[in-house]
Amino acid sequence: MAHPAVADAAVVGLSDDEWGQRIAAVVSIDGDGDAVTSDVLREWVRDHLRSSKTPDLVAFWPELPRTATGKLLRRQILEDLSSTLSAENLATS
Repeated sequence: MAHPAVADAAVVGLSDDEWGQRIAAVVSIDGDGDAVTSDVLREWVRDHLRSSKTPDLVAFWPELPRTATGKLLRRQILEDLSSTLSAENLATS
């Protein structure tokens, strides 16, 4: 099951003080999916899966990091996403 505009995606758990973890999705959009927003993707997930599996955050990246053999580098995604969110939180504080 995949949204037609999504070329690649990964889901990670971000630390959360209240819930322990919250769901974050990192998405690479297919060239034709320029009009796709995080709200559109969250709605699509909500329509196809349980609402508890809907990501709280959807981040758009040009491509997802992979090893030379094509394995997804989930730890790197989590580190990069956490760093980006920490920097954004500091900038808005």
